[in-house]
Amino acid sequence: FFVLDEEIRVQHWNDRLLDVTGYSSEDISRMHALDFVSAEDRERVVQKVREAFADGSAQVELSLRCSDGSTIPYEFVGNLVAHPDGGRQVVCVGRDITDRKQREQRLRQTEMLFQNAQDALFLIDVEDEGASFTVRRVNPAYEKKTGLSEDDLQGRTPREILGEEAGKRVEERYRRCTNRREPIEYEETLPLGTETTYWTTRIAPIIVEGEVQQIVGTTRDVTDQRRREEKIERQNDLFDQAQTIASVGAWEYDVQSDETSMMTDEACRIYGLPPGAELSMDRSIRVYHPDDRPKVREALTRAIEEGDPYDLELRMTSEDEDQRWVRVRGEPQEEAGAVVRLRG
Repeated sequence: FFVLDEEIRVQHWNDRLLDVTGYSSEDISRMHALDFVSAEDRERVVQKVREAFADGSAQVELSLRCSDGSTIPYEFVGNLVAHPDGGRQVVCVGRDITDRKQREQRLRQTEMLFQNAQDALFLIDVEDEGASFTVRRVNPAYEKKTGLSEDDLQGRTPREILGEEAGKRVEERYRRCTNRREPIEYEETLPLGTETTYWTTRIAPIIVEGEVQQIVGTTRDVTDQRRREEKIERQNDLFDQAQTIASVGAWEYDVQSDETSMMTDEACRIYGLPPGAELSMDRSIRVYHPDDRPKVREALTRAIEEGDPYDLELRMTSEDEDQRWVRVRGEPQEEAGAVVRLRG
């Protein structure tokens, strides 16, 4: 708190001015008010003081210079008063706005990141402690990837945007995020236009003064990936059915680890093993009739050491001595001139 005369000199001040600036009362008594501001701010301060004397009040933000040369962001409000002994003065009250400036800086940085992010971002307003949710804004990447503009979304609920069923699912996830007060990640199916699309979404609560006021989220379109996975699943299912019908199994043997790295379910069934089983070379040889084992061992050795494929008809004997004939084919796979695996 301080008082300025029409020549912009400090006439009265409180102890807080001394605490903040580090000047003594003796120092301030010899100072001009403009000594408390940087050179680039002085003209603006002069204009604001004149405005206060002319209009009755004025407000200004500036950097208050301290005795050690440092500065502090301050907001000053001045009001014109008549002195009891005659003349006019401006009574000024100032407050430190460092926290506010830092928040504004963070908001500017957040805004820049929000606008320039390559991921699709959205911001949801949480109302009535999670009773309702409305879209506050989305970034350009969201508009581009979803085909939905901010103007179309702003102020609308998920049910208004996506329809009753899909919107209800989304709102339930927003509510769970709000109640748990922690981020959650999920995959959702959304109807956009005439197509059903798949999205991986991560949302997190924004808590202000102990309350979840907003939800910020990022979402990624995984429709192509999901459709590729579905196609592979259908192909694998078709492959499994074809193996079962033809009674043909496939396997892959890794030379370095001396184990099968992959066996189809039908191959396991033929070998009399549970699905997902693994075989070493010695164990795979022991499933054959004792008289056929030398032939199998020789074929495997030649395939690994010389790269020769093989095609054999062999007798296979199970633990209950049930015997059947099988045809076994093996094809060496080379890398850098050496056989690293067999497939058959």
